Amino acid sequence: MIATVEVIGAAMMLLASQMALGSDPAERSARLVKEARQIVTDIDKGQYDKVEARFDKTMADALPLDKLTATSKSIAQQTGTLKSIGETTTSVKQGYFVVVMQCEYANAPVDAQVVFDDDDKIAGMYFRPHVVPAA
Repeated sequence: MIATVEVIGAAMMLLASQMALGSDPAERSARLVKEARQIVTDIDKGQYDKVEARFDKTMADALPLDKLTATSKSIAQQTGTLKSIGETTTSVKQGYFVVVMQCEYANAPVDAQVVFDDDDKIAGMYFRPHVVPAA
């Protein structure tokens, strides 16, 4: 009986902490998709400081503002300006929330991927030539 009470107590504490953090999975997913789309837009507009402010420690160390700026400008020279963000998919991999967006740029279609950690900080970003999924 004591073990049952402890389990119920632990479950209630977990539920309360999730409610306090607003961690409804569907709500979080919608919010992070919106944020990922904004990150791609901010990069296209050259607002690199806004993007860097969202980095987790690992990303901030690996891609400081000067490197983010240089890398983003190099990608922009190849792709051109962002025309639209199309189909978006989400997944959870190894505890990270992954958003992949099909982006149409002036010169080439690109798959942009933004990865968020548990604190919804950017833990990874990738821009790759668009790949059509196998049927």
